[in-house]
Amino acid sequence: MKKTTIKILLCFVIMTAACTSTGTSTEYEYIATLHNSRLSLDWGGAYSGIIPSASGSGIHVRIILNYDYTFELQYNYIDRNGISLIINGTFIWNDAGSVITLDTDVIPPHYQVGEHFLRQLDMQGRAITGVLAENYILRKEF
Repeated sequence: MKKTTIKILLCFVIMTAACTSTGTSTEYEYIATLHNSRLSLDWGGAYSGIIPSASGSGIHVRIILNYDYTFELQYNYIDRNGISLIINGTFIWNDAGSVITLDTDVIPPHYQVGEHFLRQLDMQGRAITGVLAENYILRKEF
């Protein structure tokens, strides 16, 4: 009976030791950097939606993101007789790989990149909150 108890305890100690992590926080931070929007998602392509405007029925927005870090942004004001704005340029990713910043100061340049969507952020790069927050999401076109 003692031999069986010792074998069970020995197996338990070995299994517990095998489950104990020996990784450093640097290793975990490196692994975490591999799982971000920039590296994990198929983010290239066209995104569109209608965002609120101060006057009128809204603005139809379409952004095309290219894998060479260039973009084309189209703003078409609804109810303004076809008034539109087209901007071409480049964009950069934040260090976390979750937000892009378009090279423009004409419109809000920050967008959170998610699975098949872009969420427009405010001019300081913060999430837009409130009852209209969901209206600032552009969906990927397929």
